[in-house]
Amino acid sequence: MDELGGKSQSTFAIKLVIPDDLKFSDLRLTRDAAGGVRVDWVVIARICEASGLPLEWIAETSENLGALIFLWYRQHRKGGGAPNPAAEASIAAALAATGVELTDDRDIADLSLGNDGDES
Repeated sequence: MDELGGKSQSTFAIKLVIPDDLKFSDLRLTRDAAGGVRVDWVVIARICEASGLPLEWIAETSENLGALIFLWYRQHRKGGGAPNPAAEASIAAALAATGVELTDDRDIADLSLGNDGDES
């Protein structure tokens, strides 16, 4: 465990399993005027079931949902999937909040969750 801001924090890896019949567009991801995201929770529930994750854990915080969306979107883009404006805007906003910027030579597909894109 690491100490971060006086709180104990655990890190663990999860394997995100996307059922073969789902496409990123099935998520129906949109952003509202306040910057919040809306998704099809039936799709999220299917991913949770396939991944062995409790849906309650994903729904518990926006960070958990954001991580799931980021990981799936990154996989989608690496596989040649089309850009999604809501995903791009959400990820850009999250990166800006952490001080990470995307440049012309650095795409969302090159980033890793929890760092600034250095996958070494």
